[in-house]
Amino acid sequence: MVDTKEGEKVKLIHCADVHLHSRLNTHLSVQQSKERNGELVSSFVNMVEYGHRHGVSAVLIAGDLFDGASVPQSLQNTLIHIMKEYSEMMFFYLRGNHDENSVLAGTWEEAGNLYCFQPDTWTSFSIPLSNGNLTITGMELTQHSSLNGLQLSSDDINIVMLHGQIRNYGKPDGMNIPLKQLEDHNIDYLALGHIHSYEQGVLRPEGTWCYAGSMEGRGFDEPGEHGFVMLEVDEENRTVHSSFIPFATRTVHVIDVDVSDCCTSVQMMQKAKMMITGDMQNDMVRIRLCGDLDVSVEKDITTIEKMLENTCWYLEVKDETRLFVDYEQYAKDASLKGEFVRLVYGNDTYTSVEKAEIIQCGIAALNGEEQV
Repeated sequence: MVDTKEGEKVKLIHCADVHLHSRLNTHLSVQQSKERNGELVSSFVNMVEYGHRHGVSAVLIAGDLFDGASVPQSLQNTLIHIMKEYSEMMFFYLRGNHDENSVLAGTWEEAGNLYCFQPDTWTSFSIPLSNGNLTITGMELTQHSSLNGLQLSSDDINIVMLHGQIRNYGKPDGMNIPLKQLEDHNIDYLALGHIHSYEQGVLRPEGTWCYAGSMEGRGFDEPGEHGFVMLEVDEENRTVHSSFIPFATRTVHVIDVDVSDCCTSVQMMQKAKMMITGDMQNDMVRIRLCGDLDVSVEKDITTIEKMLENTCWYLEVKDETRLFVDYEQYAKDASLKGEFVRLVYGNDTYTSVEKAEIIQCGIAALNGEEQV
């Protein structure tokens, strides 16, 4: 039985998509990748310690604890050690599509408080409460999985763990979870993994489905707050209340900066710098330059990045501006530049975008500038 006083709520943590031992070499340097991977491990360990301080009884890991099968033994030993150290907490680990079969093989048995699930088979663990049970059920999905056979007692408070993409209908073919098939099964809380942002919705008739999201944003496709979900099981009212806990070491930001009114790289840098706040200094930031720029405007992305590099832990600049040509400006220009612009403008072989790009390169060449 979970040791709680009368009226006290049972607390659990729902996390997913930790992706320990990720490559992280798309944007980061070798040193930054090593540092970031260390932070992923620290984030998980810190979450467990947070749970210990707040009286959490169990941690639900809804898939993708690792990022593949090639996991150093030292990392596995670290996880087993932290689970054994906090032996008063239970760890329920359901493997995801990135958690391959070799993960924790031969070592997870060392932690008596670690409980795992099986492919294609519903497995349930019952935790006695002062009145009834808290039942945690899960299944690792494969191409051959079926959600049939799920039997949950209405007398229990039921949490189900799955890793995949929810759909309204269809078949559970490996990664898809047809939500309709889970309705009316006495599920109070559906703990999900696979989607890397926090999402929550209704599971009829009275349940809730929830993606905890990834614990840390690893790339610019995962901006915003990341962390885990704290669950409070109210035995008296038979409810499971959830709240998102932001917990990431660093936040990923994608900032759009309209530079339509800028004429130089310095002006673009200054405008971008105004968007970078002081609390972003330890974060990952992508600046997206957008807007319409005349082809004659000087713009050097490398220089802009260099001028901004010390504002954040990692920063990059992406050029998403659109070129335009003020053809009236060159209509009566008797110079070589004017003749060149009119020549390109009158050539119907090119699209308007191609014409602007050709003119930009031509003007740069006439000005003695090198185009990369």
